[in-house]
Amino acid sequence: MERRTCVSLSVILSLLLAAIGSLVLSSQEKVHERVEVVYQEILARVFKGDRLVPGLKAEDFALFEDGKSMAIAHCQELRRSLASPEVPVGAAAAPSARGRLFVFLLWLDEESREWPKAWEHFLCHVYRAGDRVVLSDGTRTIEVSSPEKDGEKIKAFFAAMAEGQRHRKAEKNRLVKELEALAAKIYDDLGFNPFGEKAQHPSTDGTGPLPPGLKADLEKDYMDQFTQHFKAVINEYRLVRLKGYRSWLDGLAGALKAVEAEKWALVFMQNERLPLINRDGRLFRETPMMQNTANELRRMMDEIERQVQLDNDMTGYVRDLRSQFVGANATFHLFLCDAAKESLANEHLQWQPVFSSWESAFRQISADTGGQVSSTKRLGEAMERAAASEDIYYVLTYQPVEGPDRRRELRIEMRSPDLKAVYSRKLVLGDLFPLKVRGLEWRDGILKVSLADFQRTYGDAGLRGQLRIAIRAEAQGREPLTSSSEIHPAEAAVDVELALKFPASGRYVVKVEVEDRLTKRRAQAQKEIEVLTQAPPSPALQALPPAPPISAELAGVLDLAADYCRRLKEGAFRFYCLEDVKERYLERNPVKQIVQTTERSWQYDYQITGAGGEINERRRLIRDGARKVDKEVSKLETRFASRYSVFLPVTLLAVENRPTYSYRLLGRDRVKRRRCTIVEVLPRLAGGGGIAQGKVWIDEEDGSVLKIEINPSGVAGVEELEKAAQNLLARLLLEVTHLYLVEHEGLRFPSMTMFREAYVFEKTVTTQKAEIPFASGEGKKPASASTIVEIPKVEQARREVEFYRLHQDYGKYRFFEVQSREKIKDPSSS
Repeated sequence: MERRTCVSLSVILSLLLAAIGSLVLSSQEKVHERVEVVYQEILARVFKGDRLVPGLKAEDFALFEDGKSMAIAHCQELRRSLASPEVPVGAAAAPSARGRLFVFLLWLDEESREWPKAWEHFLCHVYRAGDRVVLSDGTRTIEVSSPEKDGEKIKAFFAAMAEGQRHRKAEKNRLVKELEALAAKIYDDLGFNPFGEKAQHPSTDGTGPLPPGLKADLEKDYMDQFTQHFKAVINEYRLVRLKGYRSWLDGLAGALKAVEAEKWALVFMQNERLPLINRDGRLFRETPMMQNTANELRRMMDEIERQVQLDNDMTGYVRDLRSQFVGANATFHLFLCDAAKESLANEHLQWQPVFSSWESAFRQISADTGGQVSSTKRLGEAMERAAASEDIYYVLTYQPVEGPDRRRELRIEMRSPDLKAVYSRKLVLGDLFPLKVRGLEWRDGILKVSLADFQRTYGDAGLRGQLRIAIRAEAQGREPLTSSSEIHPAEAAVDVELALKFPASGRYVVKVEVEDRLTKRRAQAQKEIEVLTQAPPSPALQALPPAPPISAELAGVLDLAADYCRRLKEGAFRFYCLEDVKERYLERNPVKQIVQTTERSWQYDYQITGAGGEINERRRLIRDGARKVDKEVSKLETRFASRYSVFLPVTLLAVENRPTYSYRLLGRDRVKRRRCTIVEVLPRLAGGGGIAQGKVWIDEEDGSVLKIEINPSGVAGVEELEKAAQNLLARLLLEVTHLYLVEHEGLRFPSMTMFREAYVFEKTVTTQKAEIPFASGEGKKPASASTIVEIPKVEQARREVEFYRLHQDYGKYRFFEVQSREKIKDPSSS
């Protein structure tokens, strides 16, 4: 039988440790001995019964180190849930948006229809860009950095998991059949004839019952064989699937503790059960066994049931286990579901729930780490409840006894007798405060450095840290720029904003080194930034009042989009694709004298070349309606036309164009399963049509643009269309949409462009005629051509009449070159 947990231990631990490199930007050497008096932090959760207790203060705790009472300098309450990031209670600042780590232990021995619902809820409502996910089914493990990009890897993992589940199900079925065969054999051996005529073991001459002594010996032989085989099968199953391994849990706790991030473990298991002897079955009711044999059979059953239904191999380990996982500061949620119902071949056995040491351990770990235990058939709903539940814990700061770096015994007692604290009972100075640079952010001449996990000590100004920040900026062909400063933060985490002045525009690699002066630890990080010297704004823009400030969230999204626009603008690409153009509009049939819909279509071989911020497009007409042609054309023959759709994101979102626009955060949406932020982009100066503007869907992970809806004011010639609408006694409805769903080498290309022109009549009207000019899309002057349009009689108020629709679909891309300018390499790297 497959032993899954031990097989994948090293793989899971290696992946968890590998995640450190992506979630922590630096590594530090261990401090072995400290001579300064420093402060340490202890994590604790407080329970009243089985409920977490909020709102406690330092005076509610009593802390002891090696039996000596210690003063608690500070007590901080923190709360977190799957659906929202960790945040200190009473914090004025928003929580950090750093990535989280999710470990899924999918120990489901049978396929579950409910598991996909739980996974879908996680992707839609819990996961956010920057999170890391480790998936393990016990025999294979993968790491997921982006569900979108790793879709094929995830699909292959789940397919392999399903195959393994079918294999384990087949093993379980073989075990059940083996137990059924053993029960049927002992039923027959003990002498009952199912036809009720005579015993199968007559006397030696075949005419009467066996002598009592011989019958007792035979039954003992039968029972010895049955007991040996039955217990061997059960014991193998128990060792492989029910017995927990302490070393595995030790390794998991240690690996989680090493990861510097918000950590969650989601454990999915099925309630274990086995077919055991039915005490009310035919074996006892119908078999003429001797009383001693019946008593022996019941003793064997009692022994097996105790073995598989009682907690007997983790009891002495629970205390240390709780301490380790609380110290790792990972919240566990346990999800239990029942296996599919099955019938047995005879009445000798019956399904009975059996004990799993894994379940017992994870039940205790989930309770102690602030998670939930859900036993349900609806895993999707259980995931939703777990995501909404809140974990509450406390960080207690105290001053340890001075001395060398050694293991110290900690004890926390609660002043209230009905409260119980669960905490990490061991402390080695240097385990905490590894010092981390969580991130670097560059915007508007300010470098923001996010720092955390540094040491603080009490002084004249209270509890403060001592950090030295050194900055070095390098660019090709220029002398390095250096600066340094020292700060004394009061909070456990801080964002430091440093104003940097550069002599010229260009691309710089900014390296930051931070030293914790109390622990002597260092952390480094670097970021490539672009410094732009913008042209002075026009007099009209200068006359406007300053643009209103934008939120930090919107600023982060715009910076991500600006970086994408830079790559798009500086990228070099050349591609061909097929462009299918379909146009539909209303016109009067001169023969039938009625207004009807006319449709036209074209197909083009469409070529785009771009480099250095310039784009050229060429079209060759290869089909006009149903007729094949081969003709070089310079522009579309349609009523509307859009040029350089691929470059439209740069117009709206590039850094150099920001002074022209104002930006507003509208909300969030999904486009093809990608999480997007919707931003409204409007020109700051009022003007005529043709100034690109509208709503933009920005990918929250890489800043690329997936969709743009152009505001009607951004369409050239819209004023003439508005006048035509007034002549028709109607209101103009103009829709322009661009989709960018083709991705190649990190850049996105158009997949669809749509123009729709309609007129909304607020009241009934007779047949209307008006002169409607041809419009030519965003960014061009309207063509001089126009047409007399007739709208049929409108008999219902608030009716919308679609006059025109244009669809441009792009497909069958052939990429010959797509690349972005290489980044400046770290001079220290080879």
